[in-house]
Amino acid sequence: MTPLPSKARVFPRTLTVTDLRKTLKRQEIDAIFDAHDNQEAVLTALYKLAFPEWDAIKSVDGWPAIGKEAGLYIMKKFMEFDREHHPAVFNGGLWMNNGFSVHEGAGFGPWDLSTDHCKVHMMTRSSAVRSGDPSRGMEAATP
Repeated sequence: MTPLPSKARVFPRTLTVTDLRKTLKRQEIDAIFDAHDNQEAVLTALYKLAFPEWDAIKSVDGWPAIGKEAGLYIMKKFMEFDREHHPAVFNGGLWMNNGFSVHEGAGFGPWDLSTDHCKVHMMTRSSAVRSGDPSRGMEAATP
């Protein structure tokens, strides 16, 4: 049997993301803000709470949802953070534009986090396999 040409050796990795529901804790949010000096790093770390497989995600349609108390707490933390680390920007602006949506009532607790209404598009490493470098060449997976 003749081996396939290297371009045809594609080993797609199918990743699935299940809906996540968990209760956030102030301590984990505080730790994220304390560990970073850049607002984008904080935002990414918060998204990793919602999507533990964040580094393998190409894009997310929709917004994770959090309870009202958690939403207000994170907003205030971003405003304080921006005053200290990014005084030239609108305080809390990154979170207002890219943060989670806030929900309350109907079984949604004040510190709950949910990804129930998000559609996640994952990446595969097929082109990385072709290039021989698994850390490079991520490409979108077909849904």
